[in-house]
Amino acid sequence: MTKCRAPVFVGAEKPLEIREFDIPEVGPGEGLVRMVFAGICGSDAREWHNPETETPMIFGHENVGVLEKLGEGKKYDAVGQEISEGDYVAFCSVAPCMNCYTCVVLKEFSQCERGIKYGLSRCDSRPYLRGGYGEYVHLMPGVGIVRIQGKEHIPQALLAAIGNKTLVHAIQRANGISAGDTVVVQGTGPIGLSAIVQARLCGGRVIAIGAPSHRLDLARSLGAVKTLNIEELKTPKERVRAISDLTDGKGADVVIEASGASTACDEALQMVRIGGKFILVGMDMTKRRTMDPFQVTRKGIHVTGTYAASPTDLYKAMLDLRDVEIPFDRIFTHKFPMVEATEGILSVDRLEPVIGLIDHSR
Repeated sequence: MTKCRAPVFVGAEKPLEIREFDIPEVGPGEGLVRMVFAGICGSDAREWHNPETETPMIFGHENVGVLEKLGEGKKYDAVGQEISEGDYVAFCSVAPCMNCYTCVVLKEFSQCERGIKYGLSRCDSRPYLRGGYGEYVHLMPGVGIVRIQGKEHIPQALLAAIGNKTLVHAIQRANGISAGDTVVVQGTGPIGLSAIVQARLCGGRVIAIGAPSHRLDLARSLGAVKTLNIEELKTPKERVRAISDLTDGKGADVVIEASGASTACDEALQMVRIGGKFILVGMDMTKRRTMDPFQVTRKGIHVTGTYAASPTDLYKAMLDLRDVEIPFDRIFTHKFPMVEATEGILSVDRLEPVIGLIDHSR
């Protein structure tokens, strides 16, 4: 086989076009991955609606697949494991340039602005296959590949790639969550559910705020000791009061913002205790937010923001999830074949799935 297909974004709110691409030759240090699953992220839906999103583009930045070809000189993954053709792998979404200030000085490779962003950059130059919605992804040198320990661990690896890796990074940047800490998680989407899992693994006592009721049920099954339904507690004042009551008036030790809601940041600053931590993960750049920065100074709140994650975070999240009971059938609720990628995006836009996937076996 010398050709493959991918659904290509060609303009805001237009159906993705199924286009044919050449399967490329793989150069030194490169890789070719035959896709198995790609997460349909809420950010994909936002980019699909956005008239400023560049075209053409292949979406899909949360990916798991089979390493079909491995370039010369590539023997190990990003955490030192031996890799070979035929291995199942997960991989990060950036091929860093290794030349900019962010790469050379800060060593924040996942934040590189000059590098190739898989699932988030134009696909009209090499490597053309830049998104997991397509049948293949062509990985450039520097992409953080992590080998999956067997096909049976694909669900854990996929969940790690979709949300848990970012929470591992976020909690580390915030200097951790201590055993016994009360952790409020705002939001019960993929990032919020990941936050619940990671906070519980740290020994936190988790209170989840979100909706609808079936997602709150899932939050409890993942370890939340208490859930608050925003369809019942409809105002910020009610939600802040509820957290105060549940923490004997002290406030939460940690609040993780994973909803992207316009009032969530301001609520979080009111919910967190004096000297507590506020971790921002679930941001939507299309929304404006209100918050009172005086709360940060008055309480001495430690505020941490996280945008991406490293291969080490991905690897750690994969290992973490192998030791946790996860009801994957209640999380990966909607699967779409590649040719129905547009419907998959619309389904995520309507908040129908807990997590929606492009399933390349369908």
